[in-house]
Formats: sequence, C-alpha cells, structure tokens
Amino acid sequence: MARDRKAALTDQGDGPRRSGPDQASNEGRARRPDSLAEITRLLKNDPFIVGEWYQEADDDDLCEALVRALEDPAPVVRRAAVRALVGLNDLYASTSIYGVLRGGSPEARLAAISVLGGIGAGDPLAIRYMAQAAQDPDPVVATLAECTLVKMKGEL
Repeated sequence: MARDRKAALTDQGDGPRRSGPDQASNEGRARRPDSLAEITRLLKNDPFIVGEWYQEADDDDLCEALVRALEDPAPVVRRAAVRALVGLNDLYASTSIYGVLRGGSPEARLAAISVLGGIGAGDPLAIRYMAQAAQDPDPVVATLAECTLVKMKGEL
C-alpha cells in the first residue's frame, strides 16, 4: 500500500500541489478537514493521507511530506505521520528525520523519536540519531530518547 500511495503522490499530471496542509487545489487533491473528528476518522483508515496534506511540488517522495507532518499542531496528525513513516520501512526515513531531531519543535522531536524507535535497530543510523537525541536539552525528549535507545539496543 505504501508504494501505491507514494506513486499517487509523485504523479505530476493531475494539477497543482499545495504548499501546506490547509490549502486545497481545485483539481480534487486531498484537503485537510477542519474538523478534528473528520481528521481522526480519515487517519484511522489511512495514515498515509497525511502525506497528501503536506505534499509539495518539489518533493522527491512521500517521506518528505510525512516528515513535515511531524510539526503539525494536532497530535493525532503527528501520530499518523509516525505510523506512516514506520509503515514505509524505508531507511531514507532515518536520514529525513535527523533534521527534525536537530531543529524541530519538542513535539516534532518526540514524534521523530517514535519513528526511529518503530524503525528499530535494523537501521544503524537510527541508533546513532537516537543516541544524539538522548542529549536533547528538553528533558522529556532526552528521556524518551534514552528509553527508546535502550529498547533498540536490546533488539541487537
């Protein structure tokens, strides 16, 4: 399913792209609903739809849009982005998430840690980035990173 969604998002032939989650095109691109209940309903069925809300014209793949979604103010959207990124099971996700760990909001850094923890110890970069996140100045972020790192090292 992830690859089908990725192909749909990278198709250039069906109209202009949005520059953010709140702008909709007139050509039927997915628009983020205003209602939290509707957002929750949509995400329950398909967490990859978050990528459609954050897709930009110059994105190389779905991962870029999902990483941007980690900064969404709604926790339900951030959680869906985490599920989608883990579901992609793509080693590129670790590299994309590194920027969030270094400069994202505390909420986005927590979401990024969840993604790396979901990817697991199979990605050597995930462990390196998690060790760096354990030094985060925010104690909540650092603690979650430390706990996740212990779990990841136990998978080795």
